[in-house]
Amino acid sequence: MSTDDMDNLINLNSQVRNEEEKRQYILDRAARAASMYVIDFNVNWTDPGGDNARQWRQTYETLASRPNLETAFVARDKFNNPVFYVIRNHGYAAAPGKS
Repeated sequence: MSTDDMDNLINLNSQVRNEEEKRQYILDRAARAASMYVIDFNVNWTDPGGDNARQWRQTYETLASRPNLETAFVARDKFNNPVFYVIRNHGYAAAPGKS
């Protein structure tokens, strides 16, 4: 990421949002190719059965399934749940291996 890219940085925590609002906020920007990367960490990873952790995983799974997005990196816990991810936006073109 260059200093020019910092102008396009979107801070999810700039306003109070629940996980569903965050997911929609990300999807709105990813659909318009307004962001190049989505990077997020599950702050509730120590409670994998909790509602917030499940909602966070749902956001990851929703993003990872989009044809214009590609998971560049994902770190998982011992239960194989994602806890940190970097997703790359390909714009309106389909990511390699996705239809």
